[in-house]
Amino acid sequence: MRYKNEQERQCHQSFACIYEQYKDVNPGRVLGTCKWVLDHPQFQAWQRTGHNDLLWISADPGCGKSVLSKFLVDHEFQTADQITVCYFFFKDNELQDNLAIALRALLHQLFSHQPQLLHHAISM
Repeated sequence: MRYKNEQERQCHQSFACIYEQYKDVNPGRVLGTCKWVLDHPQFQAWQRTGHNDLLWISADPGCGKSVLSKFLVDHEFQTADQITVCYFFFKDNELQDNLAIALRALLHQLFSHQPQLLHHAISM
């Protein structure tokens, strides 16, 4: 990644955390599963929109939200050039139920994909 200056590099690094590891503790999908979401009308509408919309997936505990989300992040959103996808996997433990860590992870991803926004995070 190219930074305009050292201050931007330091700012971006200050948001770094191990959010990928939080995602990767979730099991991978069983072959043939999770594809249903790609055909769901709400998902397709979200993909087509030109707005900065939020995709919210909710269900009861144990229904596979994390497996589905991991599948989307690892396979469907990796090739997305026109959109920025940021994620954080919440779990019931000290590191993954912390809002500050989640925001830090989301900002790190946002600045990685949209470095022109870094100057907004630098204190004057």
